[in-house]
Amino acid sequence: MCRFFLILLFAPLAALAYASPGAPTGFVNDFAGLIAPEAQAALETKLSNFARTSGNEIVVATIPTLDGDTIENFANEIFSEWGVGKKGQDNGALVLIARDEREVRIEVGYGLEPVLTDAAASAIIRNDFAPHFANDDFVSGLAAGTARIISIVSGDEPSTVLKEKVPSNFSDYFFLILFVPLWLASILGRSKSWWAGGVVGGVAGVAIGIFLGF
Repeated sequence: MCRFFLILLFAPLAALAYASPGAPTGFVNDFAGLIAPEAQAALETKLSNFARTSGNEIVVATIPTLDGDTIENFANEIFSEWGVGKKGQDNGALVLIARDEREVRIEVGYGLEPVLTDAAASAIIRNDFAPHFANDDFVSGLAAGTARIISIVSGDEPSTVLKEKVPSNFSDYFFLILFVPLWLASILGRSKSWWAGGVVGGVAGVAIGIFLGF
């Protein structure tokens, strides 16, 4: 019985078993064969020059598959295994691309977290990597994404500018979002129906809260 419970306890850990793709050969490690040789050489030069001039490291790794692992765990493991960033400074960032799962992860060392925040990394994936990767254009995606990371880490572009923008047509819905619920609440709130007045009033409150949040 005890053995049975131990199996149940450690089964999830076994499912996340990390399989190393191999040792790094530089700043660009294309284990999945997604990057043409000339493009890989150009990106290697760009990241190498950045490391030399700034002291910070950006490493790219592509893998064929996560093989049942999560991209978060895989990125964390490979980041630690390769020792991305300078020892004692932890000033590195890893861009991991899982080909079969079509997932991207930016793993950031503690030394760069104040400038390359989780929110900024997420925005870079959505705005710079993903649009190109969706068309299987990994070269352009890597060029755009790594350029954005370099710009932020260098201080040329504050990470706060990567906040999500409110849709340009948001003002078109202002009336519906704000005034219609208030109008209904004012009418039904005077009725003897606690359900109608209370619920619609609550909806109005939520609508106002969403608007103010934006």
